[in-house]
Amino acid sequence: YVGPVVVDGAHVVIDGAGRDEVVLDLVEGETGVLVTADHVTVAGVTFRGGQFGVRFLAAADGRVVACGGQGQRGPVNLPAFLVAMENSHRITVRDLVADDIQGGHGKDDYHGVAAPAAGAVWAAGSSAIEVTGLEATNVTAGRGGHATSGYGNGSIGGLAAGVLATAGSLNLRVSGLVAHGLIGGAAGNRGGNSGTVYGSGGPAAAVAAIDSSGLILEANLAWALTGGTGQTGAHHGAPACVRAS
Repeated sequence: YVGPVVVDGAHVVIDGAGRDEVVLDLVEGETGVLVTADHVTVAGVTFRGGQFGVRFLAAADGRVVACGGQGQRGPVNLPAFLVAMENSHRITVRDLVADDIQGGHGKDDYHGVAAPAAGAVWAAGSSAIEVTGLEATNVTAGRGGHATSGYGNGSIGGLAAGVLATAGSLNLRVSGLVAHGLIGGAAGNRGGNSGTVYGSGGPAAAVAAIDSSGLILEANLAWALTGGTGQTGAHHGAPACVRAS
């Protein structure tokens, strides 16, 4: 099957025969299923390619169940996730497998631009989110932006995460997460003149909460988390099971 699909009516169920049987192929920058209505369920589908598999925008009481994601890619300066939710509430994500996800690089500019995040599930400005039984593997964030001027600084690599909460998200519960093979983005190069600095490598975390609160973690497992590579004179990124800031 070829996406994308937009769901703007409430009480809709997309029920595939199973993530091994139903594959939705996406091109660069696409979202497999964009949900802008309440009480929408997406189940039994694998999303291959694109930027997001399922994305909720100002939606409530949604569910993503028994789905898969493979090969999501973020364009320059943009993230990549299997499931993303923005200004959404009471979303349930259960029994997902996310593999081979890469965030976009930070933009090369006078001073390099910080790279965005990449991962399996992202909640931004959302509340009452439940993530259960997620496997996130082989997630790589993009490198920080390079300086295009001899007087510019390089920027930080992106964050690689299994589950990420940002922008004041509240009450995120994560249980049964298995995360491994997460790699933060590499540092961006500085300009050649003295006094300029390289960026730092980006962090890697099984669960990350940035400007968010009410995080509940239960029975999660993580290994092989690697911070992004720093350039000469810059710090490598820090790996962590849980990162909060």
